Amino acid sequence: MPGVRRPDFRLLIDGRTIVVEVKAIEETENDRREGLHNVLEEDIPRIRNQLKKANNQLHRYSNRGLPGIVCILDCTGTGITGLPTEMHVAMFGQDAVIMSVPSDPRYLPHIVGQKSAGEETLTREHNRSISAVLTFNVGSTDPVQYVSTLYHNHFARCPIDPNCAVDLVNVQYRSGERERPIGDPWIRIPDPDK
Repeated sequence: MPGVRRPDFRLLIDGRTIVVEVKAIEETENDRREGLHNVLEEDIPRIRNQLKKANNQLHRYSNRGLPGIVCILDCTGTGITGLPTEMHVAMFGQDAVIMSVPSDPRYLPHIVGQKSAGEETLTREHNRSISAVLTFNVGSTDPVQYVSTLYHNHFARCPIDPNCAVDLVNVQYRSGERERPIGDPWIRIPDPDK
């Protein structure tokens, strides 16, 4: 159909069709300049923007029961997709701690949990067509080798079975859904603690 945008790839894995939309984060003047830039203010919004664009292209396929992967290519040379914590913020928003402040001054305030501090991209109501986000980053021991990481979306309409992707990517994560210790948002699949 003319004017209909389709995902970039259609994969057949274990008899299941998965669609893939590739999005590139292009280099900007800030990336070219020397010095550090603000990850939260500059990089994460760029990832969020690509996720929102990809969701529009995956929506029709998700409604038909097909899982969709967004592959984000970092063309900046700065490694903005290589930090799992920042990827979690881009996908699920920033975290806020929930404090208990006892009325008795003999007891100190303490953290009792965490919740979203807003800026979510993937939620129960929004961008559910994205089953997972795939990134490729330079390996830590070999700068010529790339490491593929698949970040699963626990809100996905059509989740991807981790067993389906185990032979296709180097690392898979699922979100701890703010049940994990603060600063540790992902659970590696398979869970190394089990």
